[in-house]
Amino acid sequence: MATVPGEMPLFDFGPEQAYNVELLTDTVIWPLIDHYARADWRAQSQPNDTLSVPSHGQHQGKMLDILISAECGTEAVSDEAFRKIHTARLQIEETALEPVKGILLHSVQGALQEFYEAAPDDHDEDEHYHDLVEWLQGDEDDLLVKKGAIYTFDSDNHWNVELFRAVQDACQQVNVPASRAERDVVSQGKLYLPELETIQLGLLALKAPESMLQAIENVKDRPIAYH
Repeated sequence: MATVPGEMPLFDFGPEQAYNVELLTDTVIWPLIDHYARADWRAQSQPNDTLSVPSHGQHQGKMLDILISAECGTEAVSDEAFRKIHTARLQIEETALEPVKGILLHSVQGALQEFYEAAPDDHDEDEHYHDLVEWLQGDEDDLLVKKGAIYTFDSDNHWNVELFRAVQDACQQVNVPASRAERDVVSQGKLYLPELETIQLGLLALKAPESMLQAIENVKDRPIAYH
């Protein structure tokens, strides 16, 4: 916020707080992968190895679908040499209940329109788009609506979060990216408290070992200040 020299800003909440992603991956994410692999995944996995552990159930009043997964791939370092690179993903989906379900379904409709409007093609006569719009505007009782996030971490300490919404009925499921406003919140390359608490909820639902639950509390106790 711009201020006149010598004046105090109207609102000054101090430095922005985020959380240490490297500490999270080293003490929580990779130990969780090792727990399910029953081995040191990054040391012992070979290219094309994969790990996938799903979980479904109710936790803290929320109906959750959790998927913790990992893969081992390769990356070229020269014309003849490759190195292993490991990726871990934590996908968390929450089934929306009323009254949130109706609000979320409306958000999905808006995000779908935003997605198509941003595409270079003319979708005015896109039959698939209009079919989706009509489907989303059908009987809400026939639709299951979920909000989800996929947290991705790799062994080079890169990370990413992708937010999406899923709508399904007995015949199909459609995933729609979150709206631009929602994506902007998580596109700053920083791990904020809501994302950290969502990851923590996923660990609790997975019944992760106590040592990892304590480790995520340690991450929460050590925020990083950004000015």
